[in-house]
Amino acid sequence: MIRALAVGRGSRCIAPDCGASAGLFGACDQHRQIPIQREFDAAVERGAAPQDPPPCFDDRSSWKEYVACWSLKEKITSRYTKSVEFCRDCSPQYKTRMDSSGRCTHRETIFVRKMCGEVIGVSSRFASRWEGSLLGLYGEVVMLPPQDAVDQTSERLAKARAPKKMGRPKKAE
Repeated sequence: MIRALAVGRGSRCIAPDCGASAGLFGACDQHRQIPIQREFDAAVERGAAPQDPPPCFDDRSSWKEYVACWSLKEKITSRYTKSVEFCRDCSPQYKTRMDSSGRCTHRETIFVRKMCGEVIGVSSRFASRWEGSLLGLYGEVVMLPPQDAVDQTSERLAKARAPKKMGRPKKAE
């Protein structure tokens, strides 16, 4: 999952009159739900994350925290992707567990090892990146999805890419 993001040493909690040391999101443990809820609501409002967690998350609170961490990371790095990339932070072991229990909604996810050694998951939500990962263009392939998932995804992406007919429809005589 996204690594915890903390503020600088000596920072104090954002809650008025608290004074405790700040941790995640600039809040102490007692007040950390305030900024988590704020960041989660903002991500949902701009369409970057659904309100309800995907089945691979154990509960709603872990989903909220994940989305809030993702949102904060986006702000800090100025990366600004359109939506939460939760498959990116998955692992081959966790995916295997979720797949076997029927909780994986992105069976087509490919795992690659980037040059820095980090293993990331690439789902077909990012079509060209998924196809490049399948070919090994984004790093060493660590784990391929089941062949039926590859076939179904490739077919779906090919249909989406099919050229649309241009011009006016011909009049019937």
